[in-house]
Amino acid sequence: MTACGRPMPEYETLSHFGALNANSDPESIVKANLLCNNMGLDTITTAATIAAYGEARGRFCSPDEILDMVRKIASREGRAMLWRRDRNATARPSESRSSP
Repeated sequence: MTACGRPMPEYETLSHFGALNANSDPESIVKANLLCNNMGLDTITTAATIAAYGEARGRFCSPDEILDMVRKIASREGRAMLWRRDRNATARPSESRSSP
């Protein structure tokens, strides 16, 4: 727990919302962790998705933009709608092939 009683992010969450997103604002990392936990999002996947978006556009998100992107992913708003997929809906069982 942080000094103000909020859950402390796990190491991977810190690294992904921090270094992977070129974000050095610890408060935004704690807030992103809380948002993900409250909205049922995996923190590592969400942070990696936001980092990939920043890498693709050639500019990482600011701390406020990261928090906004977490909200958009959770609510499937705008482009973020495409980033949050139901894994069960997109997963395909491997087809077994029998030898002739």
